[in-house]
Amino acid sequence: MKFEKPFIALLFSTFFLTAASSIIAPIESRFIQTLNADPAVIGFTLSIPSIVFIIISPLIGRLSVKYGLRKLTLYSIWFSVVIPIVYASSQNILQYMGAKLGYGLTAVVFGPIMYSILQYYISDRKESRGQLSGFYFSAQAIGGSLASFMGGFIADSFFLAAPYYAMAVFTLLSALSMHFVDVKEKIEVPRYHKPFQLLRYLIKDKTVRFTFIFSSMASMHWGMRAVIFPLFIFSMTGANFYTGLLYSSMGLLAMFTLPMAGHLLDKKGIRVSIYAIAVLAISSLLMAFSNNFLFFYLFSLLYVIGEAFNGTTLSYVDVSHLPEQIRKELISLRASLFALVSFIAPFLAGLVLKYSSYQVVLLLFSSFFWILLFYTLFLFGRGEL
Repeated sequence: MKFEKPFIALLFSTFFLTAASSIIAPIESRFIQTLNADPAVIGFTLSIPSIVFIIISPLIGRLSVKYGLRKLTLYSIWFSVVIPIVYASSQNILQYMGAKLGYGLTAVVFGPIMYSILQYYISDRKESRGQLSGFYFSAQAIGGSLASFMGGFIADSFFLAAPYYAMAVFTLLSALSMHFVDVKEKIEVPRYHKPFQLLRYLIKDKTVRFTFIFSSMASMHWGMRAVIFPLFIFSMTGANFYTGLLYSSMGLLAMFTLPMAGHLLDKKGIRVSIYAIAVLAISSLLMAFSNNFLFFYLFSLLYVIGEAFNGTTLSYVDVSHLPEQIRKELISLRASLFALVSFIAPFLAGLVLKYSSYQVVLLLFSSFFWILLFYTLFLFGRGEL
């Protein structure tokens, strides 16, 4: 398989960008806790970028059609270089919320738009779409795993806010890499489509609808992890290092499983996702009953194997099922719907934690995968997938 230089540059850019967001993952909820200890406030603060996604994401799809993918992505990444410095210097929760709002305004661009650039590169490579998507998400996994380990280690070795400064450096490197990404797209006068018309495309196709629900459940769990994992692991171990160790191990395992997931999708089709959902349901349930870090660590790694099929399945279905002429708008609309889920998840996790325990929160979010598993079995039984 031949890799073109612009695609390699895209891999580096997404590697550094994922590293930038991941290096604060082991400590962010704990840093916010120093500004306000209320779990519901922590969850709401982490969900602020999702609120921005919900409002602005459909507009971004239209702007990308009019002005181009690369230009929008470059501007947003360069702007986001300064945001980690604002995070680290926050003296109160309102200042941190303001920085989160700024991050949301940039992430709403480089999140779905970089994904659209990936679609641009793989759209005419029918035989290797799954594998190329796997390499893209593997680059994210590598960046996330290395940075997560660094984040916990740096925080314990220096001070709690230190990872934010490393975040700024990684964001800068991502912006520099994006300059080498060449997207020879035709800039068009956008043909705007009504949101309900676009939504119809997302739900009328049974396969697209299934992958949307699959990714929504994965997004729910991802949003919950941002709040619960650092606090829960710190309560068990008393160190940020172990949160970074878990995140880095999950990323390294994903690095190997993502290409495998893409290869299986190319060979077997979307039906392999039923096994992934079963793994997610079982592993998330076992995490909820873990009473020490070792068991929690092992079951979290098992979870990664199922999670590897989420991004690759979504990318695989996007290219094969979504109409090319409105794909950018559809991806942006779907991103805003995912953002709604991502907004609900951390806030719900923090709210439930305020009145219960970490285990209850984990059980609640595990139940979503069990519902998805029974729904998937129902679809397979009817021959709809």
